[in-house]
Amino acid sequence: MAMTVSDGALPSAGRSIIQTVKLSISPISLSPEIGETTKQGKHMDERQQRLRELNEIITSRRRYDPPPGTENERWVAAYEDREEGQGNTILRGIPVWYPKAETEEWHRLRFGVEMAEPVARRLTSVEVDELRRDMAEASIWARTELRKRRAAKK
Repeated sequence: MAMTVSDGALPSAGRSIIQTVKLSISPISLSPEIGETTKQGKHMDERQQRLRELNEIITSRRRYDPPPGTENERWVAAYEDREEGQGNTILRGIPVWYPKAETEEWHRLRFGVEMAEPVARRLTSVEVDELRRDMAEASIWARTELRKRRAAKK
C-alpha cells in the first residue's frame, strides 16, 4: 500500500494542501539493512515489529470521510492508491485520513526524523491585519515613487 501524507487538509474539504510527503508502507521497506550485526539485527527486529504494528493500526483506523472539525488535529490528510493483486495501480488519489499520532511515530521510526513543520500555514487574524497595513503602506509608497519618476521624466 502506498500513501501520500499531507500535513493539512485535502482540497475536497475546501482547504489547501500544506505539505505532502510520500510514504510507502510495505514489508519490503521494513527489511533491515544488509550487513548489520546481530545486536543491531535484534534492534531492527523490534523496530520492524513496531513498524508493522503501526502499519496495521494506521490502515485499520483510516477513514475516507473528512473528520469533524473538532477532530481535525488528530488526523493527517493523505491520498491513497488502490492496487490489484499483481501490484498494478488501478485507482489513484483517493482522499483518506490517517491517525496523526501513529502516522508520525511510523515516520519517526521508518526515516529516523521528525515530520517537518508545514512550509505554509494559515495566518492569524492579527497577522492578516498587520499584512494589510504593510501592503497599504507599500502601495502608498509605490504610488508616490511613481509620481516622482513621472514628474522627473517631464
